Amino acid sequence: MGEEEGYEVEFEERPGRWVPVAGAIYKDKGKAEERGKREAEEMGVETRVVPRKPIWEEWNFRKLTSRMGGTSQAIREMKKRGEAGAVAAWAIYKAHIENLIKLACGAGPEGEWAREPAFRTTLINDLEAVGETELIEQIDGLWRKHPKGIPRSETMDLQDDWDKEVERRVGRRIPGTPEDLTREEIEESRRIVREMHELKKPPEKEITELEEMKRELERKIERLRREAK
Repeated sequence: MGEEEGYEVEFEERPGRWVPVAGAIYKDKGKAEERGKREAEEMGVETRVVPRKPIWEEWNFRKLTSRMGGTSQAIREMKKRGEAGAVAAWAIYKAHIENLIKLACGAGPEGEWAREPAFRTTLINDLEAVGETELIEQIDGLWRKHPKGIPRSETMDLQDDWDKEVERRVGRRIPGTPEDLTREEIEESRRIVREMHELKKPPEKEITELEEMKRELERKIERLRREAK
């Protein structure tokens, strides 16, 4: 099941942190706003309606590469997210590694260049960065076996074998594309990555958030005192 585009309702769990309301996915913005108002009244919190982006947009690998300073760093980040339990990260990781296999084996319009080890260096560096050393050896072995060009069937066999191996390591089926993830898998992946980023927060940011929470609590106490008079 692919992810549907539309709108979702978020509530402010604490100042500056917005969390999706479980199950609140709407194609119609008006209905989403109605749900947001109900949640605000029932939960006593601020709510908002935001566009629900496809997982490719939310976890755009190209943007992550730009932010982290290279593909090696980006693919390492995806692997870390996957190892933390985010299946969406494994789906993107799997798609990227499969593409590296294809390029390193000479598939696609730049296939002729892949015969040269220098062309494969960047691709191999990405595989080394995430510990896919056995895969590197298999690709090198195919080029030794087929110096004039690796047959497409052997490239596809290598991809299939690697798919099975990575799923064995992960211990579950990994969707062929992030678009095949269920809503529940995406939400769980978002939650896991949010928690990962919170653990990485610098102490200064934690202090700022705590001070804001303290000020908000003081404002609420003062309001209650005024109302009680």
